[in-house]
Amino acid sequence: MKDLKSQVCLLLVLSLFLIGCQRGEQIPLGKVAGKVTLNGKPLGEGRITFSSSEQGVAAMASLNSDGSYVIETPLRLGEYQAAVAGPAPPLDNWVPGEPLPPPLPTPIPKKYWDVNTSELAYIVKEGKNQVDIDVLQ
Repeated sequence: MKDLKSQVCLLLVLSLFLIGCQRGEQIPLGKVAGKVTLNGKPLGEGRITFSSSEQGVAAMASLNSDGSYVIETPLRLGEYQAAVAGPAPPLDNWVPGEPLPPPLPTPIPKKYWDVNTSELAYIVKEGKNQVDIDVLQ
């Protein structure tokens, strides 16, 4: 019986040690913030998306009235494509299974709406990343 208690205690101590060791392994991340302008003037309405097919992640933020934005979710390091689109259409009356409502009118050229056509690519590095984008008409 005494041997069994010793073995259980040893197993418990080893388990706690292994759990503690695994906590120290953290994935390096980057925070992204910046400002979006349209022909050099702040774009006060819209949203920005960062997407990485390499990482399998995407994150979005709404633009503030001065064109600034903050991606709240830290991103894994690597290359991301960005897209800038107008404000999302209201979904108050949308019924699942029906087509989505058309986008709201926006001065942003359509090529910037999609990460595959925008030609906006950025490297996210560890720590803070300031990504300012000037969309051209």
